[in-house]
Amino acid sequence: MSLHCLEETHAQFWDSSHDQPQDDWLDNDALNAKLSTISDLWNSKPDAAKGHGRFILVSSGGDPAYAKMPLHISPSTLDNLLAVSQISVYAHEMLSHGDLHISHHVHYSSNEKPSGLTILIRYPRNVPGIVLAMRVRFADRACVCFLFVTDSQSLPGLRETCYRERERLVGNPLLLLALIYKERKHYYDQLQYDLIKRVREAETASGMVPKSWAMNNISPERLIYLRDLDEPNLLNHMHATHTELCYAKIFSQWAMKHGKFCFEMVDLADKCRNDLGLSDFLSIPVRSEFEESVRFTMGRWEQSLSVVEEMLQRLNAQINVVFSIIAQRDSKVSRQIAEDSRAAALLAARDSRTMKTIAIVTLLFLPATLTTGLWSSSIFQLPETYSWKVFLGTTIAATVVSFTVWFIFDRQPLTPAPSTSHSAAEWTTRHIKPLFKKKEEDQSFDSRYI
Repeated sequence: MSLHCLEETHAQFWDSSHDQPQDDWLDNDALNAKLSTISDLWNSKPDAAKGHGRFILVSSGGDPAYAKMPLHISPSTLDNLLAVSQISVYAHEMLSHGDLHISHHVHYSSNEKPSGLTILIRYPRNVPGIVLAMRVRFADRACVCFLFVTDSQSLPGLRETCYRERERLVGNPLLLLALIYKERKHYYDQLQYDLIKRVREAETASGMVPKSWAMNNISPERLIYLRDLDEPNLLNHMHATHTELCYAKIFSQWAMKHGKFCFEMVDLADKCRNDLGLSDFLSIPVRSEFEESVRFTMGRWEQSLSVVEEMLQRLNAQINVVFSIIAQRDSKVSRQIAEDSRAAALLAARDSRTMKTIAIVTLLFLPATLTTGLWSSSIFQLPETYSWKVFLGTTIAATVVSFTVWFIFDRQPLTPAPSTSHSAAEWTTRHIKPLFKKKEEDQSFDSRYI
């Protein structure tokens, strides 16, 4: 992957051999002119008797792995820095990827003796991100370090810390790992505080926590917004928080790995110096102070990991509660719909019974009405002595015939209307199977002529 860099360089260069802070910002030409200082450092013969070498720090803003926040060093100048500093070949790959990273690489001289150590570290960009690439020479503890920070406000603080601890950094360049480790914990604490606040918001909105745990400073508008179950506001809030908590858990675990990595680097530096016939990389007091600092920060990271795991469990419980509340509400709505449907069915049955009664009454009086109309039209001329008897018999017979016809049609089974559509099985038989049959014929044809 390519590196994302600006064409104009905006970087700072600090050399421990100068007492001044050296806060000037350098462009391409000025920074390239400083490369001779790094080249002279590595080409000079280390003075093991002196006990320490120089500490050089090159710092800038941005991250070459992201196009939205490119590194403020031009690509050609960055290549020159990596080449002159003799950083591991893996540095370019680490700079181009935005994943969490921590690794080390031991350099060996022509006589197969360890000569130096490269350390590559990448913190995530939302903490904010830090990219660290440093090389330490075992013989005199000389160090060249590249520090790239995505947050413009963090860079001055880190440089000020390095300048304040310059005497300790010269004797122990690995101290920079502990300083960054501690400084990142400060930024992570703010992120963790925001996540705890969001979890408490969700708990307060659901109302499934003791009153002493509920947030008192949450605005009424915010509560109304989260408690609106007609919209997925609360679930969206909780799932977004859950995603950030999962990432915070991964980062806390990685931070614990960083602490162990600091101890491993001290042990490795001691071993390599002993292979060169020199004393340990750190004296006993310096090592003790270094390990105590790292161990204390590790304890804080471990506590943060426990808090994140607790927040995840509490948030998962709240998500289950909200789903249960929504399920209960849907159940009530479904029950109300069922009751309304039952009432509608009762009304429909009552209407049907009413219409049936009207139909029966109509069938009862319609034949008599028809017969009366025929008798009053003077079509039939019958004697008065038995005219009423014929009228009554005709009316009764017509009524019996009407009820008989209605009874026969009412008992006929309902037949579905003819449909022009085919079932899935018929459609498959008619359209799909011929395709497979044709494919088999083509395959058999191919097998005969190949």
